[in-house]
Amino acid sequence: MDQTTFNQYAYIDKSYIKNGTYNSIILTLIDSEVLTPKEPFPQLAIEIANQSNSLLLALEIRYFDNSVIGNDTAGSTLCDLTIEQIHADIAQFIFAFEGNFNFLKSRILLVGADFAASILSWFRYKYPQYSIGIWGSYAQTDIIFQNTFIDQNIKARLTAISEHCYDIFHEMFNTIHIFVNTSQITKLNQLLQLFDFGHGTKGEDALYMWNYFFTMIDYFPGEKGKDNLERVCERIKDYAIEDFDKTVAEFARIYKETAEKANVRISHLNPFNLLNNSISSSMRNDRLKYYLKCSQLGNFHVSNGFISPMISTDYYWITCFSLFGINSFRSIHAARKKYRNPYPGTVSVFTSNKYNIHHNLMPSDNINNNVQVIELPGIGRFFDTDEDSPKDYKEERENMKITLTKWLTNDCATNCDQGTCILEKCRCNNLYEGEYCQTNSYDQNVVRNISMYTTLAITFVLIFLCSLGWYILLKVPISTYLTTGNYT
Repeated sequence: MDQTTFNQYAYIDKSYIKNGTYNSIILTLIDSEVLTPKEPFPQLAIEIANQSNSLLLALEIRYFDNSVIGNDTAGSTLCDLTIEQIHADIAQFIFAFEGNFNFLKSRILLVGADFAASILSWFRYKYPQYSIGIWGSYAQTDIIFQNTFIDQNIKARLTAISEHCYDIFHEMFNTIHIFVNTSQITKLNQLLQLFDFGHGTKGEDALYMWNYFFTMIDYFPGEKGKDNLERVCERIKDYAIEDFDKTVAEFARIYKETAEKANVRISHLNPFNLLNNSISSSMRNDRLKYYLKCSQLGNFHVSNGFISPMISTDYYWITCFSLFGINSFRSIHAARKKYRNPYPGTVSVFTSNKYNIHHNLMPSDNINNNVQVIELPGIGRFFDTDEDSPKDYKEERENMKITLTKWLTNDCATNCDQGTCILEKCRCNNLYEGEYCQTNSYDQNVVRNISMYTTLAITFVLIFLCSLGWYILLKVPISTYLTTGNYT
């Protein structure tokens, strides 16, 4: 690494190692918006490390010049790293500690949130030998994945500024959606020209551009101390959706002004366009997340789970293909046929905001038997709780801690004598049972069978005797028996 250009920091915590040795490693990738050098490890990771005798490590995503994580995240200051560079950093970090910490001989859990989780999801898929799994947490998603008006936060912000402003945004989005769904080519072409999207842009991309527009105006600071959304609402306060041409023209002007300030061009939508570093890091992160979602890396796929009611599923397939040339699979069957369990033992845990109907990088829980997905209705990115947290939330957090600890301690493989470990659960061979398949069920089966057959035999004997007695009573008059004492 060129130390004159980049600063990158790593953090090591040996506090939870007992007797000088450790069983596993928890490696956290730090994203600037989530963790800071003062608190480089999630609280839940610390608790898991204590229970699993793990070494805690944290690695920053490296930054440009003298920027300090958590303090200066301006697009002009942060280095716009490529995906490959970040992966190389992680691999370099692993190899750097191989001699000291026996990195590759340990069970390693990768931990990250938001952008870092996306990076690690991809890393886990490409380099499965480096880790047993990834715990990727998504407590919030950006506007681009919320399809704007599903996001209650931005809806509340727009409504607080002006009900009219919200109505204009909402109806504009719906109108463009109608253009796309009904193939109104003339209207779409006019729209694309207004926004300078270019003749090569497909009409279906209009909704993606529209979402991207909201992302831009939300990220960049407003003018004269005003919130950027407030500035936009003020610009359109005298416009009406009924006069669509005039209204959309004003939106186009705002879009182009914002794009010009951010130096954003249509070519920036390609995440592999790595030559221009002027676009902000946060916007590139958005595109990367969208790309990861489209490309199904790590057995992830576009699913109906995060589709907005306002947009058809086809929009996502078309968008993925038109932006990145990626054909997303339309069914689990196709995905299963494609991947065929490429890397046994792939495990992932994801959390998501319970108020959010979408899930970043939504994985399938049935592509193969070696993918485990636990969707937990989290509030904080890393399952932060306090005394006021709901009881069921605390219980889910505890269950998650148990699951992750089992991964790291390899509890199943150590104790599963007569079975196969699948998703950290011991699946017993024939004639064995119990949590770790250590109980021979043959003897118990024999006892159960003998008991069953004995019960059946006794039952048949009793039925026979009762039938015989009933027969005698019917065949021999009772008076004869009482007089002579004989049956004949």
